[in-house]
Amino acid sequence: MSQVLPFVFRHVKTRLLLLLLLCVALSCKSEERADVPSPQFSAAFYEALLIRSHISDGTEADIRERFETSLKSASPRIREETARELIPIVLRDKDTSIRVTNIDRDLYGAILYTRSRWNETLEVLKDADSPWSKALSAVIRYREEEHKDALIDLLMDAPIDNAYVWALDTLETIEEEHIRLSELELAAIYGRRAAARSNFSEALNHFRVVIAQNPRLFWRYPAMLNDLGRSFQYSSIPEGIATLLQWESLLQIQIDAVSDTLDVPVVRYQLRYFLGRLERQRARYEEAEGYFRAALLLAPDAEQEDACIWYILNMALTNKPESLAALLALYQRRWHDDAYFEDILSPYCRYLTATRQWTILLETFLRIRNGRDRALVAQYAYILGRALDEGFLTIKDAAPALSALNLGAETTADALELAFYRIAFEESQASFYYRALSASRLGLALDLALAQDVATEAAMSDDIQFLIGFFDAGAGSLVLPYLNRLRDTLSIAELRRMAEAFAADEQWIESIRIAGAYMNRQDYVMNRADLELYYPRSFKDIIEERAIDLNLPPQLLYGLIRTESAFDANIASYAGAIGLTQLMPATALEEARRIARNGGPNYVEDGKVNARDPVANVHIGASYLSSLVKSMGNPMLALLAYNGGPTRMRRLRNAEPALPMDLFLETISINETRNYGKRVSAAAAMYGYLYFDLSMTAVVADIFR
Repeated sequence: MSQVLPFVFRHVKTRLLLLLLLCVALSCKSEERADVPSPQFSAAFYEALLIRSHISDGTEADIRERFETSLKSASPRIREETARELIPIVLRDKDTSIRVTNIDRDLYGAILYTRSRWNETLEVLKDADSPWSKALSAVIRYREEEHKDALIDLLMDAPIDNAYVWALDTLETIEEEHIRLSELELAAIYGRRAAARSNFSEALNHFRVVIAQNPRLFWRYPAMLNDLGRSFQYSSIPEGIATLLQWESLLQIQIDAVSDTLDVPVVRYQLRYFLGRLERQRARYEEAEGYFRAALLLAPDAEQEDACIWYILNMALTNKPESLAALLALYQRRWHDDAYFEDILSPYCRYLTATRQWTILLETFLRIRNGRDRALVAQYAYILGRALDEGFLTIKDAAPALSALNLGAETTADALELAFYRIAFEESQASFYYRALSASRLGLALDLALAQDVATEAAMSDDIQFLIGFFDAGAGSLVLPYLNRLRDTLSIAELRRMAEAFAADEQWIESIRIAGAYMNRQDYVMNRADLELYYPRSFKDIIEERAIDLNLPPQLLYGLIRTESAFDANIASYAGAIGLTQLMPATALEEARRIARNGGPNYVEDGKVNARDPVANVHIGASYLSSLVKSMGNPMLALLAYNGGPTRMRRLRNAEPALPMDLFLETISINETRNYGKRVSAAAAMYGYLYFDLSMTAVVADIFR
């Protein structure tokens, strides 16, 4: 017995030691897992969004449960976005059962608010600058301290978002009469809410109460004055002009009395700016220009200065284009963002080409040639080269360009022509359209000198992992609002990952948009992989088989479909055009019946065509394009007819029979059709280059043959 006990005791000690080591190991493992929670915590965020969007079955309780689970995610971004989603839920349900450490400050404040722990809420949110922190703090001070200034400031001037709506809804539920807002204050707030919903007549009815009792309220809050201006513009222009003019006079008289409490120059800027917009709306352009000129003198920042200049130039382009040259001489050096004025200068180029004002076109080119909008520079340069080539512009008329381009006085017209083509060709940020045209004139191949390797990053940031997680969870259709908030913070490599994810999810439009966005960045280096994202070979078998059958260049059909629909088979335009090739129902039915009569498939069922079916849509659209090429006698005219109608294009072409086709395209007054011809041509050139071993210059030359 004495020998047995020590043996048993030794085994008991061993077991206790093993048990202790196991506990320590489990504890360490537990701590490790606490630092890196299970992926299911992150997945719960996407599940909640899928349920809420009705893609998956579930209830409000399921949504909240999953959001609360995702608060435990290891991803800071998912925790932040979860908090953003949970705040309105917590405030609505008044259920404060959330028990998670490291919680977002705004969400924690919302939980404390639902527990009526006002002082703690204010302390937690102290110095915070988010919309929710401002809304929660303002409401607490209003209802508990009878202090309404912060709430009024919020509701009068803050952007109308979820936090704003909650604050307004909460205000409406408070019953204490002694702290209610006045009828005047409520009228101003309800006017803002109606304007945000584009109910401008209703907004104006509310705002009239404020106008009658205390117009200075509009002067104090720029956002509300902006809402009033829009309400006048879209519902009662004469009343708006009379009111704003009266206020302008009042401010002149009372300027000393109000200057301590108001930013008078900003108020006067807004009054003049909206007077300009109102007069423009009723086609009183001289009066409108006067107000925009006056507003420009008080514009508070560069963006507002550009807005005033844009309106002045736009009105001139629309109603008196012959005056635009003098206005450009006056304002071109004063604006800040060249790209902001592209929709002025590109149509102006069309006007000058159509009216054969070549010397003014040259003057305009010399004004913009050093600007940041290089695509616009290429457009002007190419057209000037063609004007010299066709003899529309002489070397004598073009003499001002010689010194500007560092050319000698003995330079010939041919040499200057080539210099203009060279400018358009060498603008690497210009449209492929003008680069390809210029290359053909120079006798050069347009070699893009693509980088062979795509730059990658060693590790994805938390933000890009969060965004890619949407696609992994089958929620790719829900990612855009989150991407838009983060887009400017993402690197080129991260945006490329997003474009690839959208392409894999067959969301071609978004893939193309994102690829285009990062390809326009200053530090971008062009490579083949990105071009293939930007010009995808979607629906390859359907498109290329049909192109071969109809003797159409496949790159042309690709270019048309990318331009028309960006490969979205379900897209429909406001005009009613449907599917990949954007067929109008009547055109689709007529062409489908013609295909059937000629022995092809019958796509008509019950007197209709299912234009969302890719097979039917591509066949009908390609057949229609093929017939237009034959009837119009030229691929470019066929493209223009596809967009603008055959009858109209024949009439326009017959009015300009002497112009070569590329210059004729520049004269088309319909912006959509003119740009359509260029966009399809450029896309076709790139498809030929990427996938069919063709030079871009050869593709474009074939389209203009």
